[in-house]
Amino acid sequence: MGSCDGAGLTDSLLNLSALGAELKTNDLEWVAYILRDHLDTSRRPDTVLCAALALPETQEVCKLLLDALQAVEATQVKRRYDLCHTVKLHLPHDDVIQVPFRLQRWNEIARHSPEHAEARSTLLPWLAISTESQAHCQHLRVRGLAPTEDDQNLSKQWLDHTNTKTDWEKCRCLSARLAERAAAEVYRRFGHQVNDIAIGQLNGADDRWPVCDLLVDGDPVDVKNARKSFGSSSYSDHCVPSFKRERHKEVRIAGVLSDYVKLNRLLNRKKDQTDPEALFLGETSLARQRILREWFAIPNILDLDFGDPHPTTKTVVPPWMFEYPTEVYAARDQALQVLRAQPLPAIDVFERAEIKRLPYAIAIGHSAALEEAESLDDDARAFALYLMEAVNRFGLSLPAVYLAVLSHWVQSLQLPNARRLQPKRYKDIILLQGTTRRPLPLAILDPLRTVPVLIECLDKLYTQTDLDLSHFKKFRLSGVGVLEGMETGTSQDRRRTLVAYCGGWKALKNGPVKCDCYPLILGQNQSCPRCDRLVCVECGHCSKGCSS
Repeated sequence: MGSCDGAGLTDSLLNLSALGAELKTNDLEWVAYILRDHLDTSRRPDTVLCAALALPETQEVCKLLLDALQAVEATQVKRRYDLCHTVKLHLPHDDVIQVPFRLQRWNEIARHSPEHAEARSTLLPWLAISTESQAHCQHLRVRGLAPTEDDQNLSKQWLDHTNTKTDWEKCRCLSARLAERAAAEVYRRFGHQVNDIAIGQLNGADDRWPVCDLLVDGDPVDVKNARKSFGSSSYSDHCVPSFKRERHKEVRIAGVLSDYVKLNRLLNRKKDQTDPEALFLGETSLARQRILREWFAIPNILDLDFGDPHPTTKTVVPPWMFEYPTEVYAARDQALQVLRAQPLPAIDVFERAEIKRLPYAIAIGHSAALEEAESLDDDARAFALYLMEAVNRFGLSLPAVYLAVLSHWVQSLQLPNARRLQPKRYKDIILLQGTTRRPLPLAILDPLRTVPVLIECLDKLYTQTDLDLSHFKKFRLSGVGVLEGMETGTSQDRRRTLVAYCGGWKALKNGPVKCDCYPLILGQNQSCPRCDRLVCVECGHCSKGCSS
C-alpha cells in the first residue's frame, strides 16, 4: 500500500477503511507505521483517531493506536492521556487490552516537572501492575439481580426458621438468596461450571443443600452474604455456623457484600433508581484459616480468634480473610512474570517519580527487595523481611499482608519506644503507588481497604499522647475487627478494647438499622465505665446487655 505524507494521512486512513473485510495484517502494520510517524505532530490528533477508528477490526486498530501513543514524548504526557482516553471510549466495555503503559492518571503526571514525568514514563511497565491487578474487577460486581418467584419462596422458607418476621429480616433473607446467584454469576464469568444447589430446598431435587449452596466445577461452595451498613460500606455479619464437608471435600466459603437496600426496593425496582450491587469478596476455608493462625499467632502475645467476640457458636469471617481465585489475577500474574525477567530500574528513578521502590520489588519477588530492606532502619528492616517471608510462604495474599502488619505491630510494642516503627510507615513498604486511584497492598485487590484502614487505626493508637501502649502485653484479634489488649502496670490487670466496630442499632424514621460504625478506637472513643467497651458516638452503644 505504500507510505504517505502527513498531509494525506487522514485521507489515506479513510481510503484504507473502504477495504472493509479485506483489511490484512500488512495493512494494519502500515497503519501502525503512519501513526507512529505522524501522530505526535502539530496536526489535530482527534481527526487521526476518528479516521483510524473507522477502520474494520476496531479492536486491533485500538491496540495499534495505543502502541503509537506510547511514542509520545514524556513532556506531552497530558496529551497522551487525552488521546488514550479517546481510544478507550471506542472499546467494548468488557474488553481488556493488556498493554503495559495503560494508565489512568497521566493527567496528574502532566502537572509535575519533565524529570518527574520522564521517570514515570520509564516506570510505566512497573506502575501498570496496579492496573493489571484490577483488569477483571468489573467481573466481580453483579448489578440488577431481580428476585424470581423461586427466590422469594426460598427466602420465605428461610424466614420461617427465624424468630422475627420484620422487614429487616425479610430483606436479609432475600438478599442472602440474591448473593448466592451473584456468586454463581461471578464464577460463570470466569469460565466455571456452576450448579445451584440451594434452590433444591424448594423441590427436593438435590439433598446437598444443608452442606453447600453451589457446586463449582464439582467442588462444594457455601455462600455467605453480608449487607453494607446503612450509609457506609462497613459490615459485621459474615457469620458461618460451622465449617462443613461434603463427600470428604472441605466446603469453601465464598463471601459476598450486598448493598443496603430496603425490602420494597428489592421487590419493586424502578427505572430511575440505581440497581443494587453485590460485590464478590473471594473465598476462604477452614484449612486456610488454620494455617494463617498457626503462622501469625504469637504465644502469650497475639491470639487470633476468628470466632465471634461474644460467646456464641458462630464463626465470623472478617473481610480481609477472603482471597480472590487465581484467575482474577491472570493479567497481573502475567505482567509480574514478564517483569521478573527484567532488571528493576535504579532506586533514583523511583525517587524522581516520587514512588517507593520496595513494594514493587517485594510484589515482583525481585532480589533487589532484600538489598533495599537491608538499608532500612532496624524496625522497618525487620518488618520488610517479615513481610517477604510471609509472601514467600503464602504468596500475594490479603490475609497474609493484614496479619503481617498486625503481628509485627504487637511484637514491636515489646520494644522501647525509640525503636518502634510508626505504623504509617508500613504503607511505604506495602502500598503500590501505581496507576490506580487507590494504592494496592502488594498488587492485591483490597476492595474494602482493610489493610490501609488497619494501618490508620494502629497509627491513631500510636499517636495517642495519653495512652501508654507499652503497658499492653497480650492481644487478641477476633470477629470482624475487634482488637483487645491486656493492660498491665495498674492495680489490677484488665482487658481493654483497642479497636472495635459498633454492634448497636440506629433508630430511623422507617425503623431501626444496624450501626456497624467502624473503627472505634481507644483514645478517640470513650470507654464505658461499666463494661469497659468503647462507646459509639453515632448511636451511643457500648455492649449488649450493658445497663449504661
